[in-house]
Amino acid sequence: MSDIQEGMMVPETIRQQITVPVFMSLGARELRADRVHVKAPEYDTLTFLATILSGHQKRVMRVRVILDPSDTYTVKVTHPKRGDKSVEVVHFERDYVYADELARVLLSLDQVM
Repeated sequence: MSDIQEGMMVPETIRQQITVPVFMSLGARELRADRVHVKAPEYDTLTFLATILSGHQKRVMRVRVILDPSDTYTVKVTHPKRGDKSVEVVHFERDYVYADELARVLLSLDQVM
């Protein structure tokens, strides 16, 4: 199996575990496989934009789902800082999310203040 095929397996598995109805309810778009550096190793991720209720207004945020070495996920949601688009603000972050909890965690993002 080539590196490209291996690199696509994890994001595709994450996409399948989130399910289409969850993506639709989040208004997800621009899904892409990504690779991030967390401490020393690289991790394959699924990254997408979602429309999330923040306070009383909707806001487009970047959602990154990372498969950790513990075979759980880290979900990190960020958005650009108002007035300084080059700075990312963390709206939500949770470690040790099991695959069967992933959809519920993503659907609860609207309730995070």
